[in-house]
Amino acid sequence: MARTTGADPTEKVKPTRTSTRERPDSRPARLMMGAGALAAVTVIGAGLVEYPLAVADDPLSAPTQAASAKARPAKVKAVERPVRYVRLKPGQKAPQGAKVIREKAPKPRVVVRRVVTPAASQPSRTVARSRQSGR
Repeated sequence: MARTTGADPTEKVKPTRTSTRERPDSRPARLMMGAGALAAVTVIGAGLVEYPLAVADDPLSAPTQAASAKARPAKVKAVERPVRYVRLKPGQKAPQGAKVIREKAPKPRVVVRRVVTPAASQPSRTVARSRQSGR
């Protein structure tokens, strides 16, 4: 039902809810969130791309290295490979060509335990007793 301006003055009018409180401006927070998201995307993108490395060649040292390489043979360094020890489980065999080192077993300990068992007792006989009346 529509209200008219000529309404009865005795009629109670409910006040409408109006917000008188000022709310904070959300634009600065949105800008900060956007800037943080842009920075995160940039970092993730940089991690996924493999950039080429710039190598500076010294043109003066290249001919002298070639001349010295012809004069004497280059020394090759021996490559040291790490030794990897593997403990085999019972029943496993070492691969072909592998050097097997037997583990020094400690002296076996002999432990004597005396287990005392109680003497075997005969089971007691249970007798059910009842009265003649059945109680």
